[in-house]
Amino acid sequence: MPTPTLDGSKPPLVVLLAGGASVAVGGPSTPSLTDAVWKALREATEPEQPALWGRNLPGEISRVELLEGALNETFSKPCNFEQILHGLESMSSLESAWRIRREPHWSDKVIRPIMHVEGLLTGGPRGGLERCFNRYWLYAMTNALFGTIHQDIQAFNGSLPTHRDWPTVKEFVSQLNHEFDAYFITINYDSLIEKALDWDDAAQGFVAIPDEGVSRFDGHRDPLRLMHLHGSVAFGYRPISANADGKAETDPNRFRYEDLFKDLYWHPSPDNAIKTWIGMSPDYNQAGRLLSAGPVITGLQKTEKLLVEPYLSYMRHSAGLLARTPRLLVIGYGFGDYHINALLTRMTKWHGKARRIVVVDHRDEATWEPPEFWSRPEEDNFLEILSRWAEEVSFLRLQTRPSLWQPEGAGREKLRVSFIGLAQGIRKHGSEIGAFLKS
Repeated sequence: MPTPTLDGSKPPLVVLLAGGASVAVGGPSTPSLTDAVWKALREATEPEQPALWGRNLPGEISRVELLEGALNETFSKPCNFEQILHGLESMSSLESAWRIRREPHWSDKVIRPIMHVEGLLTGGPRGGLERCFNRYWLYAMTNALFGTIHQDIQAFNGSLPTHRDWPTVKEFVSQLNHEFDAYFITINYDSLIEKALDWDDAAQGFVAIPDEGVSRFDGHRDPLRLMHLHGSVAFGYRPISANADGKAETDPNRFRYEDLFKDLYWHPSPDNAIKTWIGMSPDYNQAGRLLSAGPVITGLQKTEKLLVEPYLSYMRHSAGLLARTPRLLVIGYGFGDYHINALLTRMTKWHGKARRIVVVDHRDEATWEPPEFWSRPEEDNFLEILSRWAEEVSFLRLQTRPSLWQPEGAGREKLRVSFIGLAQGIRKHGSEIGAFLKS
């Protein structure tokens, strides 16, 4: 399919989609995905290799239960799947550093010493977590986490067209694309936009490699119509197949001097994409900490995982689009990603009176309370950015959930916020939102 073209005569619009957009049409919520991850970790096969600090014995609390208890205590609430991965990454980083100190011969088996300050200043695990610091177990748990995410998102992709609100959302997305030169930035792993607009790899900056059955990224020049900033279940690595004699059928060095080994490819079949995830090796940042980066970007170290293609270009294009485009529609975003917030915070300075920003999200009417009482850090990010866009703080004192809120003062003609959910918001305010973004 050719790359979707821009009209040039229509007003430009940036659409940022996050988890709430997918949940509105049956996608897995953060709590449900977290529950699925914990279930997968409990059912994952214990590695046969011996643990550095001992193995589970009959009657002992399992490693997964130890990890869950420690993370819930650390985050002072039931942790989510991103925090689970952060825990696994942090433990893997420390385990690597401690192993090199305990077993000096390991330094001969790595390209460079994997040592960071935390590992240097600590002597080993404590708090009953000794059995969790087993590199084989940590590797198995990380693979189980990513496998579960892929499985649940791919199941959602399959069921999406049957959801009762899908026709409403699909029509709204199509209308946006018809009335605006729309650029879609999504931090979801699903194919909602692809299905709504019948787009494929070309819209995302990928070009097919005819003889290999995958597409290679070539979208670094101009902004792209669709950017999966945090990955996609259709992303994977370049498959290097072998014939019956064990010789590579595809040249592994074909793009040796152009692409990085960790650059990602687009696969027509997500089921084939995940086959290339298996066995992916971890990355280490400049400080020596382990990063589980790849086709899906999650955890609490996202920014440092965006240094390969297509993420490097996607982030650069996203920053440029937001700096040049005064129209922004934000759907289902919890304002929890600092690298994205750093861009959104600047919209008032970049565009002044020209900005037209709409936020569509869902908040339960039965549990609504004035935002000034919200105290969770991720909500504070939302309130901070919203107050900058509105140029006032009257929103903090709203006693009831607004259907479509607008500021009272300087930001009156610059911002709209809906908290009644995507489908209901479209049905009730879709035309009004479109007209406002065009004004």
